[in-house]
Amino acid sequence: MTRSAEALADQLRVGRTAAHTDAARVVAARLAADLGALGRRITDTVEQVERELDEVRGRAERLRLVSASSIFTGLHRAVRDAADAQGKRVRFEGRGGDLRLDPQVLTLANNALLHVVRNSVAHGIEPDADRLAAGKPVEGRVVVEVERRGRYVAFRCTDDGRGFDLAAVRRTAEARGLLMPGGTPPDEQTLVELVLRGGISTSPTVTEVAGRGIGLDVARDVADQLGGDVSVRTEAGRGAAVELVLPLALMSMHGLILEAAGTIATVPLDCVRTCVRLLPEQATAAAVTGKMAHDGEAVPFLPLARALYAGTTVPEGGGPTVAVIVGTDDQAVAVGVDRLAGTSTLVVRPLPDLAPAASVIGGVSMDLDGNPRLVLDAQGLIAETYRLGAGGTAPAEPPRRLPILVVDDSLTTRMLERSILESAGYEVDLAASGEEGLDMARSRRYGLYLTDIDMPGIDGFTFVAETRADPELSEVPAILVSSRASAEDRQHGAAVGASAYVVKGEFNQEELLAHIRRLVPA
Repeated sequence: MTRSAEALADQLRVGRTAAHTDAARVVAARLAADLGALGRRITDTVEQVERELDEVRGRAERLRLVSASSIFTGLHRAVRDAADAQGKRVRFEGRGGDLRLDPQVLTLANNALLHVVRNSVAHGIEPDADRLAAGKPVEGRVVVEVERRGRYVAFRCTDDGRGFDLAAVRRTAEARGLLMPGGTPPDEQTLVELVLRGGISTSPTVTEVAGRGIGLDVARDVADQLGGDVSVRTEAGRGAAVELVLPLALMSMHGLILEAAGTIATVPLDCVRTCVRLLPEQATAAAVTGKMAHDGEAVPFLPLARALYAGTTVPEGGGPTVAVIVGTDDQAVAVGVDRLAGTSTLVVRPLPDLAPAASVIGGVSMDLDGNPRLVLDAQGLIAETYRLGAGGTAPAEPPRRLPILVVDDSLTTRMLERSILESAGYEVDLAASGEEGLDMARSRRYGLYLTDIDMPGIDGFTFVAETRADPELSEVPAILVSSRASAEDRQHGAAVGASAYVVKGEFNQEELLAHIRRLVPA
């Protein structure tokens, strides 16, 4: 290329005859070709360097994450030791260990699961003779599964034992004064809530693995600490399942990079079933009808740009040319995108608390320049496809949440709590006294009562006690929010039937919302 440039300069110096001009053109053309080749080589080199830097950055970030399978060894050991102490035969299984998670989340989940699996062995798995009599294999089974669910990760422990002994839970609760003897029999959920609250054990003696009453409340504490949730499902004679769902701080995953209306996004690769090239007429028909033919079925179709720009003007573009079939267990939709841009291993971060986003967005990752790139949520895409009216029969709409009644004589507190609850999507009614709260509770159906304790007239303890004594209100959970922090006040709250107790001096918005998510029915 240097020789071509020198030759061109010589031709220009010699003169402007036709021969010299033609020769100059030839040299200039050769120089342009050389420059083009050099530009392409530079571009390829820069792209290669960017790819390598991206890989190095990704590996460095993934070093911060830990495989979920790392907790299985300790859990397996805990199951084995508990089984040996109880004289039982129990097999442990771990599933979903390939997920890579934030070590802090994994450590807290592991601490909770250690108690959960010990409970499964001690209280759930029956002795050999009982299992044979029930027609079960002599060897019991405890399974721990780790599963990503959009912005959350679920840790689920299941066993094939006898299930929760709810009759023993009730007897223990009555003996401890948490339930009134001879009163209306509590339902299953109420008894499960008592177990989650802690301090209740159905073991007649204290051993290395049972009898302390600190099993499931450890899982509840972890959920409250991280703004997650814990739930229990039990079936007499068939077993029980305890599920701890926690928000993700960091997670590593493989993703398919998409572009729609100029926006780059990534969808988890494990949710992608296939990709289908769309002809222009196919894309138009799918967008109009909300359906796309795939494998002999009419799959609901949604252009990704429509979901990303819901409520705003969609930027002009060429329109979808590819349909990405996204599916979960038993549902699938076709998502229309402008183009595919390859795959990538990325580290996903949660969305900032104060950055609302479309329901199809599950988190963000960072590109080479440190700019955020959207990470899509498969469940959100499916729900949004049906919500926006894509063809077919949509899944049943989730039942509407029941409103929450806030009872507090402080105007400032009422306004603060209403702001928090309405920001979280709840409908809220306010009462300035216990008397007003009781009148409102009897005139409208609520999902939860959130009440102060120290109020003129009827205080919070009395309010909760009276709602528990009213057959029409007794099933509505109540949370006491008070400046009182003594153990006696907490015990008094539990005795009158409060489902949770929040101290104002230790107020944590996420803890309050975690309690509410756990308690408020649809």
